[in-house]
Amino acid sequence: MIMIQVYLNFPGNAREAIAFYQTVFAAETRAVMTYADLEGGKDAVPASLRDKILHAELIVFDSRLMIADWVLESPLPYMSGTNIAAAITTSDAQRLTDAWKRMAPSFKIVMDLAPAFFSPLYGNLIDKFQVPRQFILEGSVKA
Repeated sequence: MIMIQVYLNFPGNAREAIAFYQTVFAAETRAVMTYADLEGGKDAVPASLRDKILHAELIVFDSRLMIADWVLESPLPYMSGTNIAAAITTSDAQRLTDAWKRMAPSFKIVMDLAPAFFSPLYGNLIDKFQVPRQFILEGSVKA
């Protein structure tokens, strides 16, 4: 099954947004990763980014809400109201890869589809309609 979920980006106050949504929706927190959690640890990122949210997941009324701080350079600048990405998630690597390939040649790659420390396969792109999309293969990452 492929799911499309909401991924919200914030201009550095994602931690505040997480706390707010936890209170408002009695949301369960499934994951909170900071930039310090990147491969290489704290030394791999500037001190100003270490405590910023790289990725968080909340369960809101049986749906997953993903949240991050928009801190890295991107082809699309952060703008309030346009800080939402469609996250395409599945446990089927072939379906995810096929969908990624079908979007070519009409997208701009932000991060090519490849293994990541948090997902066996992850890619980030902007489609021809200027919609940010994240492709995420669910499952365990092999150490």
